[in-house]
Amino acid sequence: MMKLIFILFFVVLLSHFKNAILVCSSNFCGPTHQCVVTSTNQLKCFGRNNVGQLGLGNTDHKGDNPSEMGDYLPFANILGSQISSFGAISWHCSQTASLNVFCWGANDYGQLGQGDTTQRGSGSMELGVYLPPVPFSASFIVSQFDLGDLHGLILTDSQMVQGWGRDNVGQLGSGGSDHKGDAPSEMGEYLPFIQVDSLPTAPISQISSGGDSNCVLMEGDGSMRCWGYNGFGQLGVGHSNNIGDGGSEMGSYLQSVNLPSSISSISQIVSGKSMNGFISESGTLFVFGLNGFGYLGLGHAADIGNNPNEMGEYLQPTLFGSGRTALEVKGLLSFLSSIFNVTICFFFQYF
Repeated sequence: MMKLIFILFFVVLLSHFKNAILVCSSNFCGPTHQCVVTSTNQLKCFGRNNVGQLGLGNTDHKGDNPSEMGDYLPFANILGSQISSFGAISWHCSQTASLNVFCWGANDYGQLGQGDTTQRGSGSMELGVYLPPVPFSASFIVSQFDLGDLHGLILTDSQMVQGWGRDNVGQLGSGGSDHKGDAPSEMGEYLPFIQVDSLPTAPISQISSGGDSNCVLMEGDGSMRCWGYNGFGQLGVGHSNNIGDGGSEMGSYLQSVNLPSSISSISQIVSGKSMNGFISESGTLFVFGLNGFGYLGLGHAADIGNNPNEMGEYLQPTLFGSGRTALEVKGLLSFLSSIFNVTICFFFQYF
C-alpha cells in the first residue's frame, strides 16, 4: 500500500523581512512518529508506537484519539536533560546534557547499539533506569550525531566518525555487509572509525545521514564526501554504484562530491531519504539524487548525480526567489509540510 511520507528538507530563508525568520530545530521526526524536546528539556512523542518508539513503555499510539495530546500526552521515559532528538524508521535517539546518547524502539539490525536485536521501549522495564546509553568508547565525547533509516552516525570531539546498525549497502563504510551493534563486542572500543580520507585522523567538521547514505564535510580542504547507497546518484560522483560495501572504496579511494567551481566553501551539508545536498558560503542550496515529482526543485524530474555531466559545472541550484538565500536546511522524514512566512518546507516522497 502506498503511503505518503512527508519529507525531506526544511529550508529557512533569509527574506526582505528579517524579523520574520523562523529557525527550524533538530531532526525530531521519524516517518510515522515525532518527538519534541520541550522547554523543560524533556521529550514528548506522538504518532505510531508499534515497537515502543514513543518511549512510553507501551505500544499505544498517541495522537489518533481525543484526549491524547496536550497535558494528556506523557513525557517519554528517558533519563537526563534532553538537548537534541533524532527520529528514524520505528526507532528514536536523543542526546542529553551529559552528552550520552539513548536509543529505543525497533532494533532488527542492532541500531540501538546494545549488542543484541531486542527492541526496547514497549515494556514497563525497558526505559528510564533500565535503558542504558549507547556504549561508545570512553575515550571520546559525541559532538554530533545523526540517523539514517536503520543506522546511526556520530562525530567525536576528535573529529572522527563512527557508524553502527544496518550495513547492507556500505552505509557503515566497512567494505562489506557487517551490521554493528547486533552482537556482543561490536560497540565501544570494538567499533571502528570510518575511513574517509587517506589520513585516518583527517578532521571532519560536519556529518549528515539519511536513508542508507552518509556525508561528511572535511575541515582541511572543505570537501564533501559521501558513501553508502547510490542508486539515484545521491553520492554526487556521477554514477549509481554503492560506495563502502567493497574493497578499495573508502579512505584514499573515496571521491569528493563534484562541486561547481564557483563554490569556494560549504556552510552546511544535509542528507535526506534518497538525496544529499549542501548550502554554499553564499547561501545557495544545491541538492542531488532522487528527483521524482521534482523533489530537488530544479524544474524537471530527472535524477541528478547518477550520470556523467550532471555534477560539477552542470549542477544547478534550487532557487527560492530574488533576494532570498538559504540559512539552514534539514533532511527529514517528516510528518509535516507547510509554507509559513519565509520558512519553506518542500519535497514529498511516495513508497
